[in-house]
This record gives sequence, C-alpha cells and structure tokens, in this order.
Amino acid sequence: MSVLFLDFSRAFPANDETENCYPHFAAAVGNAFGVRVPEELDEFWRVQGVGYFGRRELYFFKPVQTPRADLITWNREDFWASMMPSPREGGPVFFAENPFGEQLGFRWRGRKCEVILFIVDTMETFIVSEISELFAHVLTSRDAITDVERLDKVRETLGVQPPGSHYSPIVSPMIGGSGSPANFQVETPNVHFRTALATWVAVRDLPEDQRVGGVDLKWES
Repeated sequence: MSVLFLDFSRAFPANDETENCYPHFAAAVGNAFGVRVPEELDEFWRVQGVGYFGRRELYFFKPVQTPRADLITWNREDFWASMMPSPREGGPVFFAENPFGEQLGFRWRGRKCEVILFIVDTMETFIVSEISELFAHVLTSRDAITDVERLDKVRETLGVQPPGSHYSPIVSPMIGGSGSPANFQVETPNVHFRTALATWVAVRDLPEDQRVGGVDLKWES
C-alpha cells in the first residue's frame, strides 16, 4: 500500500464493496470533461480502488453503474448546469460523496488543483484543500467531511443506507427544516438532488426577509 494512503485507509478501510479500478479510468474521465485528472486521484483509483469505503461512509464513483451512477454519467446530469460551471469553465468534476450526498470534486485553477465540497441541501460550496493534501492530511478521520454524530444517530433509526442511496432531509433546511436526525429519510441521489434544486428555485426569488437558510447559490471563485 502507498504511504500516501495509510492514514486514509485507517479512517476509511476498504471492504467487500470496494473494487479495483481499471487502469484507463483517468484518461476516460479526462477525455469526457476536457480536463486533466490530478495524479493523486489517478493513483488513488489505481492503488485503493473505487466504491464504498469504511461503513459506507465514503463512496468513490466507479467507471460503471453498480448500483450508483458511474462518475461520467453522474457529472453529466442535467441539473449540474443549473448549479455550477462545467469543468472546462473551471467547475468541478465530482469523484466522491458521503452518505448525505455531499460531494467532493476537483477543479483546476491554473496549475493548482483544488478540492471542493458541495452541500446540496444548503447549496453551499467550500474549498477543502489542494488535491495534494486530500488523502494524507484531510481524509484521515471519519469526521473529515461528515458530521459523524448526526450520521450515527440517523443510522440508529434508518440503518446503514442501502447501496447507491443518500440520507436526505424530509424538510429542506432552505425552508426551515432542522438538522435533527429525525428529519432524514433514505432517497435516491437523483431524487435528492432534483428535489433540492427545485426547492432552491422556489425560494431564491423571495425577499431576503422571507428567506430561511442558505438559499443564495454562490460559486467559490
């Protein structure tokens, strides 16, 4: 195992849902989106693989749909154009997600490759790190990008999410829904994202004094 991924593997061990990745995945992704896949991610795919890690706590998109949409198909879903630029225009390619559907993606800024976190339920984006720091210094604990206390409590009621699904809010925080574990359900990713987008579209034009939560969609530049 590469030393680069030792701490990642302690936090998110491979399991029987983790699969080897074919060697030309990075080239296929690069050709599909017109951007270079960073070497660190290419090495992760080749050394660590794809699929679920830990107790389905991180999912790295596969080259094929089993059962989650494959990476290229997911990043080509039509709703992305409503939410952020394309990779050729400086937007991200999403390569992983947590159980709440929060997305990790890489984007290029000149020669620098940044990792961003997109929270669909509040329509917020955050810069996580440069890609060179992601596996060695960021994804080294269960709570790196996930509220593990909330996750554990949601799982007490709903169990571990079925393969290819998300925990999504019953009432969106964009219209006052709480972060309570009781406000979550199991949903397909497509329905989760389309529902969140429809909610954002419905509330974004409300006067500011009538808005609740993070309804201003802003792209971090």
